[in-house]
Amino acid sequence: MSLSRLFSALVAIMLLTGCATAVAQPGAVAPSGQFGLSVGGSASFGGIGAQYAINPSIILGARLFLQNISSGGNSTTSYGINPYGRFLFEGPINPYIEVGLSTGKSPTTGISNSDLLVGGGLEYFASRNIGIYVGTTVFDLEFDPGSATAFGFFGVSVGAEWYFNK
Repeated sequence: MSLSRLFSALVAIMLLTGCATAVAQPGAVAPSGQFGLSVGGSASFGGIGAQYAINPSIILGARLFLQNISSGGNSTTSYGINPYGRFLFEGPINPYIEVGLSTGKSPTTGISNSDLLVGGGLEYFASRNIGIYVGTTVFDLEFDPGSATAFGFFGVSVGAEWYFNK
């Protein structure tokens, strides 16, 4: 089983578990003053992370990621870290805006890259301890190896977060 299939299966299990809890506790409040762990990704990348909910509207965190991109018979794998800040608009389902930095390196090409990423999405908290999110990046400012700016929808990522009890 490939890494991407295993990762997809883990995310699906977490989402199904979260949905079952969501029915039991509708409209839960976002975490506040709590540390948490997360797992998430898309078709080309996946990662694990840690975050801290300062209050129900502001979450700061960082993800470690592994990415595999295949195009024209060539495959590139890279890894890195993605520190981010997320601002949630509180409600039963929380729209959010996320700003982050992505710094990674490809061991196959030896190229390092750094990007400023801006995106958004929706997050649902089944309880103060469990969150499920879906989001996308809409702005990507690449710093190196060259300078580039891109606008658009850069894939959809899904994931789940688990916050420790207060």
